[in-house]
Amino acid sequence: MGKEASYKSFRPFIWAFITIVSLLAITQYVAYLRYSMQKRQEHEILKHELDEVESRFKDILNHSISSANTFSILYKQYGNIDSFDEIARDIMEHNKGIDFMNFAENYTITHVYPLQGNQKILGHSLLEVPLFRKEIEIAIKSNKVLFAGPYRLTQGRGIGISCRIPIIINNKYKGLASVITKLPTVFSLLPQLKNNGGKFVYQLSKVNPVTLKSESFFPNYVPKANSGISVYMPEGNWTLHAAYSSLYTTSNDVYAISVLGILLSFSISIVVYHRAKLPVKLERIIQSKTRELAGSEKYYRRLIESSTDVIALFNAAGQAIYRTPSFEKVTGYTVAEMQNASDIDLVDPEHKDQDRLDFVKVASIPGSTLFKRHKLRHKQGHYIYVDGIYRNMLEDDNVKAVVYTYSDVTDKVLALHDLGERVKELSTIFKLNEILKDTSQDIDSLFEKIVNLIREGWQYPEYCEAKIEFDGKKYITAGYHSSPYSQVASFSLVDGKYGLVEVIYTKEKPKAFEGSFLKEERDLINTIADTITIYLNKAIQQRNLIESQKKFQDLVEKSLVGVYIIIDDALVYVNPKVVEDIGYTEEEMYLLTIRELVHEEDYDMVSHNMSLRMQGINKSYETRVKRKDGSYIWIEVFGNNTTYQGKKALIGTMVNITGRKNLELERQGIIHDLEQRNRDLEQFSNVLSHNIRSPISTVLGLISLLDQEMNEEDIAIALRGIDQSVKKLDDVVKDLNEILRIRNSLSNVNSRVVFKEILDETRKTLADAIEKKNVLIEYDFTAIPDLNSVRAYIKSIFCNVISNGIKYSRPGVVPHLLIRSSKSDDKVFISFKDNGIGIDLVKYKDQIFGLYKRFHPSIEGKGLGLYIVKTQATALNGNIEVRSTLEQGSEFILSFSLC
Repeated sequence: MGKEASYKSFRPFIWAFITIVSLLAITQYVAYLRYSMQKRQEHEILKHELDEVESRFKDILNHSISSANTFSILYKQYGNIDSFDEIARDIMEHNKGIDFMNFAENYTITHVYPLQGNQKILGHSLLEVPLFRKEIEIAIKSNKVLFAGPYRLTQGRGIGISCRIPIIINNKYKGLASVITKLPTVFSLLPQLKNNGGKFVYQLSKVNPVTLKSESFFPNYVPKANSGISVYMPEGNWTLHAAYSSLYTTSNDVYAISVLGILLSFSISIVVYHRAKLPVKLERIIQSKTRELAGSEKYYRRLIESSTDVIALFNAAGQAIYRTPSFEKVTGYTVAEMQNASDIDLVDPEHKDQDRLDFVKVASIPGSTLFKRHKLRHKQGHYIYVDGIYRNMLEDDNVKAVVYTYSDVTDKVLALHDLGERVKELSTIFKLNEILKDTSQDIDSLFEKIVNLIREGWQYPEYCEAKIEFDGKKYITAGYHSSPYSQVASFSLVDGKYGLVEVIYTKEKPKAFEGSFLKEERDLINTIADTITIYLNKAIQQRNLIESQKKFQDLVEKSLVGVYIIIDDALVYVNPKVVEDIGYTEEEMYLLTIRELVHEEDYDMVSHNMSLRMQGINKSYETRVKRKDGSYIWIEVFGNNTTYQGKKALIGTMVNITGRKNLELERQGIIHDLEQRNRDLEQFSNVLSHNIRSPISTVLGLISLLDQEMNEEDIAIALRGIDQSVKKLDDVVKDLNEILRIRNSLSNVNSRVVFKEILDETRKTLADAIEKKNVLIEYDFTAIPDLNSVRAYIKSIFCNVISNGIKYSRPGVVPHLLIRSSKSDDKVFISFKDNGIGIDLVKYKDQIFGLYKRFHPSIEGKGLGLYIVKTQATALNGNIEVRSTLEQGSEFILSFSLC
């Protein structure tokens, strides 16, 4: 009885002790579960962040690869890069992730853009730096893209990453194309890499192939202990690390749970000491903690399943065992629809076998990873491109699967494809100009080369054929035949001959801008036709010029020009005309010195000019020469230094000035006539191309509308539009006819040109553009209202300059043009001032009036307007100047002589 009483007296203490121990165990277990969940959640968030940064980093690298590959392609095709600066400038304008580009032939840098600030690396040998030499050896051996660095740039301007593409032709190394991105530029595109106080910090490291030591590059990398993860980036043999910042603090609820558990244990034990109802309360506590744990797991699951990237788990046989909901957003298929199907069924058949082998390889190597791009069939029938990483986690007890994380990169792939198409088009134009450089080839050989070149520039060259018709002949590629998938551009020459260029597809291809053809391909075929036109027109002009020059040369040789050769102040050769003019026989001339022939007052001047010519300084001069009969004649002397009979000599011509006057007038007339004809022919071609396009486009557009179902009111509006455009076209044709009529002489057809009338006509021509942008045009012709000139030229100048002022207006700013005339001394000035986007004169000053020069690629145009204005102003014996400030506007000032 004593022992039983003793047990009963201690029983409440025993229950209290059991309660404390039990609750402490439960709360610590709950705290441990919470801690594990929190760590797992932090790890997955960090992993997702690392994947995002890695993907964006690779976007920067892929742009660099595309840019460097452009030069590699061009060099492989042509063996040189003559247009390096122009191509590099265009690439950098569209890719803000590039700081500069260079090209090395063999191992020496021969090209760099921009040159300013990078002059030091020209002529620099890449073999001088052991690290560069080692990396280049690796790139050449593997014959693939190499990302080198980060390393300190040769010109001492910070740290940079270099994308290098070796150029291998016939298994021989030829050179290296490089694209360099500085770390500050990388930080500007990926600001989180700067480690400037955010939640995460990053580090990039690699093993130096020379020292075999690991090197790190990003500053301010201070991670929180035991929080980092890494991913390997094979592009540059880098390892990208990510970790929580040392400043980042996690939730302390785990410790709170532990403390709460202790307090709760003691509290409940006291209650249990007095009451025996502990099981109910304990059960409630466990249920509460269980719900909390389930909530955390639900949060984690939502975090994964709300990601835009697809996460798929596969077993070793390649069967999908789990996919995140984003799978449907990317492929169009629901997870249920693919439940009994394999992902390999979605792969493009051309790559299906290789993709299956790649998966087997990853699944067979524990812990291995593989970056892979797939081409998948979307549910809607088209194909998409996805980039992702396989990770073999089959031996991880928590996963037991091959994890494939991927995202849709279709837009990026298509953008790179478009870039490749632009390179093909650029290459075609370049090769066309190379063909046209050979002026010795006949017309049949020329067109055979061009027609076989054309196919290379189109999107589907394997299904592309071409034809050129000219002067009754046809030039076709081997597989050409009539096809409904056709694109045509016509051309006509100044001698009345005409032709056309046609490109066809032998099979139906996907719909694009114009049937199966891209918008850029329409521009390309037009450029080819225009280039052929310019080449053949120039050939015609040169042939006419050569014939005229030959006639002129024969005329001079048979009439007024004498030829002489002088050695050591004595004549050693004279032609019959010299003998005729001076009166001595040829033998007598060889016995005379220059001092004996030249008037004594002129000898010092003649001797000085002869000395200058021996030095290569050539300048004509006039002097008096003594004839045999004692009289003097005035002659004009021309000459140059040469070698005659092994000695230094002077060779030249001398012309009797009296007889030369009539011949000079005749020669000047012939030359002026030829030059004027050339200018008129060139103006005809340019004005036709530039001014007639707008009304024709309007007519074609309205005609295409008439093919559609329209009510009578819309048809009437369209017909009125066609009528207006035809009238505009008729005005242009009339002006062109006027230009042809006056081609022989501008001075004979000058008329009174009233500026206000020209402006009114221009407003009508540009009415649509003026109305669309609410253009405000002010004018002041008070100082001088008119000018005696060629009306067609003045109208064309007004039209081109005003059109440019409208086209290059600033977004969001109403275009405002001010046109004024003024007079100073014997000159008339016409000023066109706008408030548009302006031109960078520092960069483009020498190119403003060049043919096909454009300074704002984002705005549509062909670069003919200012060239035509300059040419027409020159033809009118005038001039044009420009003043411009970026984002403030431009002012074009024309000046004409009143004389």
